[in-house]
Amino acid sequence: MAESEYHTHEFPPFFRPDSEILILGSFPSVKSREAGFYYGHPQNRFWPLLADIFREKLPVSREEKEALLIRNRVALWDAIEACEIRGSSDASIRGAVASDIPALLQKTQVRKIVTNGKLADRYYRKFSESRTGIKAVCLPSTSPANAAVRFPELLAAWKKELAPPAAAETADNGLLVAEKEREHSVPVRVHLTFTGRVQHVGFRVTAFDTARKMGLTGWVRNCPQPDRTEAEVQGAPGQVEDFVRKMQEVPRFAIRHVARYDCPVKEGETYFDIR
Repeated sequence: MAESEYHTHEFPPFFRPDSEILILGSFPSVKSREAGFYYGHPQNRFWPLLADIFREKLPVSREEKEALLIRNRVALWDAIEACEIRGSSDASIRGAVASDIPALLQKTQVRKIVTNGKLADRYYRKFSESRTGIKAVCLPSTSPANAAVRFPELLAAWKKELAPPAAAETADNGLLVAEKEREHSVPVRVHLTFTGRVQHVGFRVTAFDTARKMGLTGWVRNCPQPDRTEAEVQGAPGQVEDFVRKMQEVPRFAIRHVARYDCPVKEGETYFDIR
């Protein structure tokens, strides 16, 4: 077990003068400290959650994450500026020093504060609530350690607090534009069998990288037949089609045929796996 070490927050709060919502975590995890930005653990559900709520493509790079935050006027910080901690264990935090949240609020238009999990909420209330005069809304933690709360439940709770106002009711053949967009974004899951030169040529790694960059979930594996590889891919219909097209465009795979059939969507799935 790792020993406790004293750490200070290694990267600044992310905000712009027009930020309206502040999301507070407790203290950066090891992965976030390594990445130098918020919610860096690949299994943390924070970024898929925000992408879904704001109807945006899943951000992968730091630049894409920052752009999503800017477009939606969201600021990020943590309730703790420094503490003694063992690895990423929130439960091990000792000697916490508060972040100067009131000073941040003076630089923004933040009127709503959301805490990511009970620990962040406890430290915010302990150190900062009386100084800001804003009562935070405590939402279920997006951490992979909070596995008891499945993604659909998490999304419902966060969407209630963060979703922008409903789009104006613009009629188009009897359907609202907002409703048409919602229907287009409803996920599908497709089983795919690729036939061609698809084993021992990096097909599965390419599929993994492509799916993760596109925000798709599912899995890929080799078939017993040496010229076949199968996958299940889940996401918005257009993105699934783009995934198939991207795989077919890789010359070294020499894909001759792609067989497909629809299968049930897996609620709460947050990753793409190589089997």
